[in-house]
Amino acid sequence: MDALSSDRINWKQACTILGCSKSMFYRLIRKGVLPAYGVGERYCTVSKADCEQLAARRKLVANH
Repeated sequence: MDALSSDRINWKQACTILGCSKSMFYRLIRKGVLPAYGVGERYCTVSKADCEQLAARRKLVANH
């Protein structure tokens, strides 16, 4: 497993980081807010770093 693929997480892990529901997670992907990898019928992963960055941005917006 290379460094890039080890950064990939599933929807449950992403939802924990983002503090969102599964439906919101997929909505973020559809809107292009969160890039997804290996998108298919039954499997999709995202970058843990992307989720952490998005969570930090969402916190900044919520605090203003």
